[in-house]
Amino acid sequence: MAELPGTLKVATVWMVIGVALFLGISWWQDSERQSLITVGAGVVEIRRSADGHYHWRGRIDGREVDFLVDTGATGTAIPKRLADALGPEP
Repeated sequence: MAELPGTLKVATVWMVIGVALFLGISWWQDSERQSLITVGAGVVEIRRSADGHYHWRGRIDGREVDFLVDTGATGTAIPKRLADALGPEP
């Protein structure tokens, strides 16, 4: 069996490192987000995330959405791309 060229070996190693790094960061972000919400004794506690905001995972018409909880908000908004995809009525 022929030996692979050196450049291909190096590229493969960097790709494996990149994929491992991507998966590790994705897992870390997901675990951080999940640990910010505690439910118990009739109380739901949402702790501030690393970006300083309060997030809540939810669904709109079956589509997963990351809500930003603003305790002083006077209105609610969703991104236009999501609104167009959901097709809400005016």
